[in-house]
Amino acid sequence: MQANKSSSKAIKEAIRKKIYRSCNQVKLAFAKKEMPEVGLLDDQSRTQLNDFLSSYPEDYTFQKNSIYYDVMASPKNHFKAFFRLAELSEAEQTKQVACFPLRSTFIPCYMTLDSKIIHYHILKSKKNLKTGSKFETWGAVVDLNKKAFKHQGFQKNLRFQGTLETDGVGVSIMKQNTDTSRKSPKPNTEKKVDGNQTEQIEGLGQAELKSTEGKCVLIDPGRRDLMYCMKETSTVEEKQTLIFTKNNRSKCSRHFRYLKKHTQPFVVQKVEVILSRSESNSVNLKKFIQYIKTRTSVKTTLYEYYGNETTKSKETYFPESEFDF
Repeated sequence: MQANKSSSKAIKEAIRKKIYRSCNQVKLAFAKKEMPEVGLLDDQSRTQLNDFLSSYPEDYTFQKNSIYYDVMASPKNHFKAFFRLAELSEAEQTKQVACFPLRSTFIPCYMTLDSKIIHYHILKSKKNLKTGSKFETWGAVVDLNKKAFKHQGFQKNLRFQGTLETDGVGVSIMKQNTDTSRKSPKPNTEKKVDGNQTEQIEGLGQAELKSTEGKCVLIDPGRRDLMYCMKETSTVEEKQTLIFTKNNRSKCSRHFRYLKKHTQPFVVQKVEVILSRSESNSVNLKKFIQYIKTRTSVKTTLYEYYGNETTKSKETYFPESEFDF
């Protein structure tokens, strides 16, 4: 159509009619566990789609007549289909679907610990976790009187609600301004109106708007600053601020990526190359067995290297972003 000097509007309309409309028809039919109309797919695609739908029992129907809703509502009923989809992706050499997302990295990663995990897996309790007893459960493993668990923020509204993340070395205590209790809310309870709550600009009256004249509000619409901090002892003469921008993050990430590559021991580089040749996401039994064997042969070296607790470097790479904060 471009060779015939068709207008961009005509080209977009042709694409919408020939491609988008056909794709939507296939998508809607697939969502209802139906085969698309003849002519929308070739024979091979229809065979693969029919093979995929055969993963479900013949009498199985999707909730609300939609596979997309049913996957979210009852994911356990779709494991066989997930596996079949991964097989088809691997056979067609397309991007593989991780139907069983097993952790493959040796680098310690943060995991979430909540009251249930503490109750059943850390304390090894066989009793049911009582509603409203999360702080008693946490009090059995940590000292809630420590400074890290104290309330923070404006009017101390940021509080520890029973969730933290840790990689075994560091820990991040999650604090929220809303209660995460599993108690059902009382239906007839009226919400208290807080007179000190900050009003939105669109909710102000004319008199209040006039009182804001001459006042400035600084915003960052481009989200350049990922973090901006000012110490309470900062003054106009001696500013104590910490600004971390997107450019700083890119610079740090690039720098430490190169630093890691250059300082990594040769033996670690060698075993990582060996491990990269095996497919960790494969659903082919022989390939996955080979991956397990390869991973077992290199795990001692990689666990020893990545499992060490890192200490602060003696060399300062970005002195402009550091001070006693």
